[in-house]
Amino acid sequence: MEKQAVLNVVESFFAGISSRRPPFVAARELIIPDAFCVFSHLDELWVNRLDKTMDRIESKVHAAMGSIKEFKEELTQPGPEIWVTGDLAAVWTGHQTLIDGNRVAQSIKLISLHKTATGWKICGVADSQQAWGCKVLKEPEPEMLERIYATCKSAADHHWDSTITFCLTGGGKTSSRRHGGGLVSSTWPEMMENAKEPPVGKSDSTAITDIDVRVCGGFGFAWTTFVIQHDGGTAERIVAAIMLLKDSGKWLITGCQDTSLSLEKGSE
Repeated sequence: MEKQAVLNVVESFFAGISSRRPPFVAARELIIPDAFCVFSHLDELWVNRLDKTMDRIESKVHAAMGSIKEFKEELTQPGPEIWVTGDLAAVWTGHQTLIDGNRVAQSIKLISLHKTATGWKICGVADSQQAWGCKVLKEPEPEMLERIYATCKSAADHHWDSTITFCLTGGGKTSSRRHGGGLVSSTWPEMMENAKEPPVGKSDSTAITDIDVRVCGGFGFAWTTFVIQHDGGTAERIVAAIMLLKDSGKWLITGCQDTSLSLEKGSE
């Protein structure tokens, strides 16, 4: 049921910007405005907040409306594949843009969503046109796996200095903390500045309990579950959607969305 609800939101978002004149009010209602978006296209790399990305899309569509009859955004193969745990979800899917029935762009997209009081909202988007048509792999390259493990460890250690060196500039993280209240979106530098040090005399250990990876060319995604065990005996389970892009032969983390769950209560 939740997977279908998540897919409905993603499809409704693209329907909200198809064959309509800006502003895309209905589509904007389905996003977390200050969350992050990364487009890796053949002619550019776009990194910005979702609200700024919507501004850009509206501007481009408005400029083209006089010369086209139909503009359509839709999901296609491969996928969609959907992951849901607690209040976090992710959709890995093919995507295409049609103008007057002709395909003008195609890509692989990873769309993350958080469940809010008013339903599922898109809280992260990454895509790559370069990855289109390649084989979908489920085994990560060693360097990609190292990046994922380092990200999980940084979350447990509250120390991001070593991780930020392989985070894409301009990207960031959107976190849900059920017991801390609400969603928080931060750029990588903001996240480092706001990170709290562990209590004096306490230390954390981290164990990844599950990881599911998808890779197309230089575009990657990991759905990861890891447990943080505190010396005081408490534990929390973190579920994270981690987006990666290969740039100049090196894997970079472009974005991350996560949620903190009670280990004892599971994912509900």
